[in-house]
Amino acid sequence: MPKKLFIVLIISLFLLCGCTILSGGGNSSILPETRQSETGENKEGASPENRDSNRVTESPARATRYVEVKYRDDPVDIAAPHFEYFDTSGSSFIRGAWYDQGNQYLVINLDGVYYHYCGLPPSVWSNFKEADSFGRFYNQNIKVKYDCRQGHVPGY
Repeated sequence: MPKKLFIVLIISLFLLCGCTILSGGGNSSILPETRQSETGENKEGASPENRDSNRVTESPARATRYVEVKYRDDPVDIAAPHFEYFDTSGSSFIRGAWYDQGNQYLVINLDGVYYHYCGLPPSVWSNFKEADSFGRFYNQNIKVKYDCRQGHVPGY
């Protein structure tokens, strides 16, 4: 099979199945892309840019969305019911944030790469959601203080 035809075939398959390649932590995996809509329902391929305001919702239990997190050995299901999702579509740097209050664990999408932070108190999460600039708040209050490489990483 000619190389160009093979590439076109692979791209067509990706487009038909609605898949995307998620990267982080040095590993790439092919996963269906699912995002929450404004009503809390998951939609295939829904873009954060289509949302008109910040919304806080709990991820529905029936859906799954595993992401590879940098500096973590296993993927995390950010659609699990213990994660609270916060839409940061107004930010040019932060593409979404998911917080597990029970484990004080934050997963945050920074310009397409998922990172995690451990031991993050609920008060910091609340202040993050109220910040005028999510990126500035992240850099000043989260980035160095709650690095999971220095603390407990919860198992899921």
